[in-house]
Amino acid sequence: MRAGSATASAPKPDGRAAAPAMIAVALSAAFMVGGYEFARTAAASIFIETYGSARMPWAMTAVPFLMAALIYLYARLLSAAGPLKSVLVSLAATAAFFTAAYFSLSAGAAKTTAAFLYVFTEVYVVILVEQYWSFINSTLDVAK
Repeated sequence: MRAGSATASAPKPDGRAAAPAMIAVALSAAFMVGGYEFARTAAASIFIETYGSARMPWAMTAVPFLMAALIYLYARLLSAAGPLKSVLVSLAATAAFFTAAYFSLSAGAAKTTAAFLYVFTEVYVVILVEQYWSFINSTLDVAK
């Protein structure tokens, strides 16, 4: 307690205590972005095989619209459910989408699925970054 002060200042957090959490979040984000790269490469190949590379610019025109819609939905979910539940729900929804796309491609619906898969994977990385940024931002205490 300082002289002349009525209250003691709170102890400062030890940086070493946060290190395991920072390493876990960094590794998790690295694996998620690595997984995105696998999905993006596969989706682009499927799209090119189905439609040809000349139609890629047409598919890219749908990206900003889907991106705006998904970011809006994620922001609403984040406000309603909080950061942890939002990450879990959006990851489960993404896993469900990729699983449905796999079965759809296996069933022979390549035309429709290839387009949706390509556009979604282009948007997916933005959603991943938004997820991790909002989760970290809302759970991290800044030492003052």
